[in-house]
Amino acid sequence: MISQISSRFVRFYERIAKGLLFLMAFLVPLAYFPWTVDNLEVNKQTILIFGASILTIAWLGIMVLKKQFYFKKSFLFILAGLFLLAVGLSSILSLAPYLSVFGQGAQEYTSFLTLLGFVLLFIVGSHYLSETKTQSMLLGVSLLASAIIGTLIIIALLGFPLFNTNFIGTPNGLGLYLLVMSIIGSGLWLAENPLEERRILLTGWKGIVERIAIFVTVISSIVILLTLDYHVLWILSIFGIGAMFTFAFVRAREFPHTSRFVLPMVLFVVSIVFLFLPSFLYGKFAVEVSPSHSASFAIARETLSDTSWLFGSGPGTFMMDYSKYHSTDVNTTDFWDIRFDRAIANSYTMLATYGIVGMFFFLFFVGSLGAATLSSLIKQHVHDEWKMTFVAFSGWVVLVLSFFLYSSNFTLTFLFWMLSAFLVSQLGPQIKQWAFSESPRSGLFTSFLFVLVNVGLLTLLFVTASRYAAEIAFAHASSVDKNTTDTDLVISDLDTAARLNKYSDIYYRNLGNALLIKAAEEVADPNADVNVLRDILSTCITAAKRATELSPNNVVNWHVLGDIYREVVPLVGNADMYAVEAYKQAVALAPANPKYLVALARAYLVRADQLQTLMESDDETVADEASLAWDEAIKSAEESLDAAVRLKSDYAVAYYYLALTYERQGNLADAISRMESVRSTNLNDIGVAFQLSILYLRQGKIDEAQAELERALEISPNFSNALWYLSAIYEEQGDIEKAIEMIEKVKELNPGNSIVEERLNNLLGGMSNPTIPDPISENETEPIEVDVPSENL
Repeated sequence: MISQISSRFVRFYERIAKGLLFLMAFLVPLAYFPWTVDNLEVNKQTILIFGASILTIAWLGIMVLKKQFYFKKSFLFILAGLFLLAVGLSSILSLAPYLSVFGQGAQEYTSFLTLLGFVLLFIVGSHYLSETKTQSMLLGVSLLASAIIGTLIIIALLGFPLFNTNFIGTPNGLGLYLLVMSIIGSGLWLAENPLEERRILLTGWKGIVERIAIFVTVISSIVILLTLDYHVLWILSIFGIGAMFTFAFVRAREFPHTSRFVLPMVLFVVSIVFLFLPSFLYGKFAVEVSPSHSASFAIARETLSDTSWLFGSGPGTFMMDYSKYHSTDVNTTDFWDIRFDRAIANSYTMLATYGIVGMFFFLFFVGSLGAATLSSLIKQHVHDEWKMTFVAFSGWVVLVLSFFLYSSNFTLTFLFWMLSAFLVSQLGPQIKQWAFSESPRSGLFTSFLFVLVNVGLLTLLFVTASRYAAEIAFAHASSVDKNTTDTDLVISDLDTAARLNKYSDIYYRNLGNALLIKAAEEVADPNADVNVLRDILSTCITAAKRATELSPNNVVNWHVLGDIYREVVPLVGNADMYAVEAYKQAVALAPANPKYLVALARAYLVRADQLQTLMESDDETVADEASLAWDEAIKSAEESLDAAVRLKSDYAVAYYYLALTYERQGNLADAISRMESVRSTNLNDIGVAFQLSILYLRQGKIDEAQAELERALEISPNFSNALWYLSAIYEEQGDIEKAIEMIEKVKELNPGNSIVEERLNNLLGGMSNPTIPDPISENETEPIEVDVPSENL
C-alpha cells in the first residue's frame, strides 16, 4: 500500500501525463511562433521534446511512488526501439552529424532527436490511452486544432489572412493533414450511437465543441482539397473513406444510424468526381514542386551506392544528396538552382537518408502494427474498443499510404506516431505489473531507470532550450538585417547564436557574411584602424571556415567561403588561391549546377588580375612565372565557363564571364559577340548593358557604347558608373557641358569621392582627358545571406 501523500502525487502525475498528451495533440499542429526564422518545425520540435520528456519522467515517477513496475509487453516497442537505434547509427555516420541528430533548416521532422521524442510518445502514450474516454478526449482536442487551422485557412482564402502561415508547411501537406483529420472525424461521427451508454464522442459542452470541430474540419478539408486539386490527395481520400466503408459494411450492426454515412459520403463523392474533373477552385495556392518519382529513386540509389547501403547519408541530408546526384536535365527548367530538401515521397527520402537498415525496421514496424490492428478489428467484439480502433486505423492507414506517394513534415509524422500509440493501446496483451516488494530487482531497475532517464532527459531539455535561444537570436539578426543597416547589431546577434549553439554551420556561415560587410564598411572609412580591419577579416574567414568544418558536405558553406576569399583578395595574401580551392569543393559537391562552375571561373579571373601586377615586375623570373600562371588561370576560367555552358546552354551569367575572359585574352570580337548574345535574352540586365558598353569603348565603337550606357540609365537612372563613362564619351565628343552634368550627378550619388571631385574640378577648369577612365567605387553594400526555410500558403 502507498501512503496518502504518495497517492496524491500519483494522481497529480497521472493528470500531468494525460494533460501533456492532450496538450501536445493540440499544440503541435498549431505551433507557429514568429520569433524564430523557421516559424514551424523548430517550434513543433521544441514542444515535442519538452512534452515527451516530462511525460516520460512523470510515467517513471508514478512507478517509483506506487512502488510498482508496469509495462505493456509488446513486440512493437522492440521494433520501434530498433528503428530508433538504426536512425541513431545513421546519424553518427551522417554526412552532417549535427543536422542528423538535432535537425535544422526545416529538417527537424526527420532528425534522431525528434524520433526519440516520437518513440517516447509512442511507448508512454500507449500506456495512457487504453480508456475510451481518454481516447475520445485525445481525438477531440486534435479535431479542435484541425478545425481552428481549417477555419483560419478558409478566412485567408477569402482574402483576410490573420497569419502568414498555413501551420503545417507546404500546401499539399496542409491538405493531407486536414484529410486525415477529416477521416478521423467522419469515423467518430459514423461510429457514434446516441442510444449506447458508453459514448464514442464526448458529452456535455465538450461534446458540442467536438461535433462542431468535426463538421468544420470536414468542410474546410473539402474546400482546401478543391483549391489544391492534387490527384494524390483525391486518391488518398478515396482509399481512406473506402477502407472506412469496408469495415462499416463488414460490421454493419455497429452502425445502425445510416444517416450518419452522409458526412463521409460527401467527401467520398467529391473525391471521386474531382479525381477525373478539374476543380473550379483550383489556383488559390502556390504550385508545389518536387523531384519526380524516377528522379527521387535515382538520387536515393546513387546516394546509397556512394555513402552506405546500410545507413544512408544520414537523416536530414537529402538536400546534399540532391545537390550531388540530381540529373542535368533539371537545368532546362526554372528550378535548376533549387536544392530540394526532400523527395516526392517520404519513402525515397528515408531510403536515401536512413539506408536499408532504417527503412527495413520502419516497414517492419508499420507492417506489424497494421497486421496486428487488422487482426484485432476482425476478432474484437467489445463495441466501444472496436469502434475506436476502427476510427484511428482509418486515419493511420491513409498516413501509411501517403508515405509512398507524398513527402512528410513534422505535423504529419507526429500524427502518425500519435495514432500508432493509440492503436497499440487497443492491442493485447494488457499492462503487466510487478510490485517492488515481490520483485526487488524490478524496484532496483525502476529506480535506476528513473534516475538515469531523469538525468538524460533534463540534459536534453537544457540542450533544447539552448538551441531554441540560439534560434531566437538568429531570427533577430535576420530581422535587423532586413529592416536596418546596423551591421554591428547583426554581428552581435549572430555571435550570440553561434555561442549558444556551437555546432550549427548556418550561424557561422552567416556570421562570416556579416563580418565581410563590416570589413567593407571599414575599408570605405578613411579613418579606419588597420588593426581593427585585420581582426575583422581574420574573424570573418575563421567563421566561414568553421561552417565548412561543421558541415563539409554542404555546398553552400564552400560557396560562401569562396565568396569571402574572393572579396578579400586585395587585403589577404593568397586569398585568390584559397577562393579557387573553396569553389572546387563546391563544384565537387554539386557537379550538375553551373552556378558553382561560374563562381570558380570568377575566382580564376580574380587570380589572373592579381598576377597581372607581377607580370610587370622588373625581375624577369618573377614576371615569366606570373605570365605562365596567368595563362593557366585564364585557361582554367575558360574551361570552367565552357563546362557551365554545357550544363546549361542558356545560362547568361556564364556567357557574361566568358566574354570577360575573352576580353582579358585580347579577343574583343568574341567577347562582344558573347555579350551581345547575353543581351538578347537579358534586356533589363544593367550589368550586361554596362559591360557591353565598356567592350564597345575598348574596340573604339563610341556610338554603340553610348547607346548601351543610355540604355543602362533607362534601367537604373542612378547607376553611377554608367553616368561616369557617359561623361567620358561626352568629353571625347567635346560636349563638356553634358560631361559636367553627368559628373555632378555622380558626385551627388557618391559624396566625398576624391576621384569624382578631382575630375569635376578638371572639367570645370577646362582640363580635358580623352582616355577612358577606370570605374569608380560606388557606395553600395550587399545584404548578408540568411537562410529562411520556404513555406507557401
